[in-house]
Amino acid sequence: ANLTTGSGAISVIASETATIDALTASASAAASVSIGGAAAASVTTAQNLLTTRTAALIANSNRVESAAGVIVSATDTSTIDAEIISVSLSAGLISLAVGVALVDNQIGNDTAAGISSSNVTAGGANDISVSATASPTISSASVVGAVSIGLGASVAAAFSKISITGTTEAYIDGGRMTALGGDVTATASATSTADPTIEGLSVGAVAVSAMTSDAFIGGTTRAWAGGNTTIDAGQLALTAIDNSSASPVTTINGGGLASFGITESVLEISRQTVAEVDNNAEITIGTGQLNLLADATTSGDSKVSSLSVAAIGITTITMDSIVDNTTRAALLSGSTIRSDGGAVTVSALSDNLANAKTKTVGVGILLSANISKPTAEVTATTEAISRADIIGATVGQLAGNVTVLAQANDRATAGSETSGGGLISVGVAEVNATTDSLVQVLAGGKILSGGNVSFDAFSRTDADASSKSSSGGAVDVTDLEANAEANPTVNATLDGGTLIEAAQGITINAVHGEDPPVFSDGSFNAVSGVNTGTDTFSFSAAHGLLTGDTVTYDQNGQTTAVGGLVDERSYGVIVSNGNSLQLGATFSSLVDSTPRIDIERDTIQFAVAHNLETGDEVVYFADDGSAVVGGLNSGNPYTVVRVDAFRIKLADAVYA
Repeated sequence: ANLTTGSGAISVIASETATIDALTASASAAASVSIGGAAAASVTTAQNLLTTRTAALIANSNRVESAAGVIVSATDTSTIDAEIISVSLSAGLISLAVGVALVDNQIGNDTAAGISSSNVTAGGANDISVSATASPTISSASVVGAVSIGLGASVAAAFSKISITGTTEAYIDGGRMTALGGDVTATASATSTADPTIEGLSVGAVAVSAMTSDAFIGGTTRAWAGGNTTIDAGQLALTAIDNSSASPVTTINGGGLASFGITESVLEISRQTVAEVDNNAEITIGTGQLNLLADATTSGDSKVSSLSVAAIGITTITMDSIVDNTTRAALLSGSTIRSDGGAVTVSALSDNLANAKTKTVGVGILLSANISKPTAEVTATTEAISRADIIGATVGQLAGNVTVLAQANDRATAGSETSGGGLISVGVAEVNATTDSLVQVLAGGKILSGGNVSFDAFSRTDADASSKSSSGGAVDVTDLEANAEANPTVNATLDGGTLIEAAQGITINAVHGEDPPVFSDGSFNAVSGVNTGTDTFSFSAAHGLLTGDTVTYDQNGQTTAVGGLVDERSYGVIVSNGNSLQLGATFSSLVDSTPRIDIERDTIQFAVAHNLETGDEVVYFADDGSAVVGGLNSGNPYTVVRVDAFRIKLADAVYA
């Protein structure tokens, strides 16, 4: 299919909004006014399920040409808000009251936006944008109560299950994407929220409360490119952003001659956040950049509290809060990235937190026993992988800077607070917090770069466990155990047979425990931050750039412009130090056995795009120990004559 517009943008949009708002309630009561018994039972069941697919696609189109931008967007907003109430009351000489609530809430939606096997053009320096966005949310409130008046028993039980799964993906799979003056982007974004609460009350001669909470978040957020794809644009950006949070809260209360409370809470988040170039893909980006970013923020926060007042009170709490997600940015093996000086960046960033906290209060005239076992565990994986062949798109050219970064902050915290009193008081707590995360950079294939190549793995971890008890009794037994373990693994690994040629150097780092660097936002003072004697720009914090990177100068409303620069124009970077830089380009006279100085044509050829224009004034410097190019003087100014994106001539400034 073909589509062309003479004005305006082309938009392919799919949107889904699904909402379940449910209230389920039941109550029962029974009474006996004579010698005998009374029994009442209330059982409430609720199940809510959402499974939809939302897709926006351009597929198998030979020509899609827009006078403006091209937008392919799929959005899903799904919400379950469920409340369940179960109450039972029984009164009699012998009485039994039972209240039960069973809750099952699930969202398993798929959201996709993509362009496949198509030739798409955006006009007017606009973008080709592909985005898939999902926001599944489950809020569940369960209230269960059982009251028995007389000689008898009360039982309150609640079982809550919450599950969020599904895939959110944005992709470009084959064809040619043209956005001259703009960008090509594929962004997958998901925000998953699970907030279940359980409140239970049991009162009777014998009171029993049993609460179970099970919350799970899984599925995948993925941005990817595949097939044979050519990009004519400033950059191809594949971005996967995921925010997952679950906060189950359970509260139980019991009272009577004998009170028994049992609570089990399990929270697990094991979602995958992936930005990748698929196996065997052929991606040509020309002089543009390729940026892959997988960014995940995950929080699992479980809380349980209990109160028991009885002649004999026994409470047991077991809870697990587990974060086992994967964040991956990858150029997969068998794929090829063809770049004429464009930078290639592969970044995987994650922030993971697992928290488990319990609080118990027990008052027993004869016996008070509180047993608590909270566990928080982070076993997340954050990895950046470059196993593709990264080479020039045309003969004699090289890729630009190649940066592969994996960075994670992983924390596990668990705590128990126990208080109580009785003739015999028993407090037992076993608290475990474990961080057993993996942060790694993996490299293979072939990289031919005219700039810098860096592989960096940075990890920060923390594990905290605490146990507190305050109790009293004629007999006081306390057994408190708090275990905190941090067992991180940080790797930067190059496969056997990997070939890397970098004109400006190779860096490999695997670091644990250091604070991540704070980078400048790129702004500088046009007066005090510019040294006209050395043509150097200084920033208040580290700039985080590499020689060969490309930046855009923005006057940003300042009345003082920097002489020699043009607002909104892109320039190459030459790093002076961590906080200062120059603008320009670097070259070598010989790269990969190929001469870069043509003495017959008086041209200089750069390994990456120089970003210079005819009329620019530059200063030529030869590195210390390097030969000076014939006909030039180190430290002298010259005027640029642009030949093409990779070649220039230099003329004496006085004759330009």
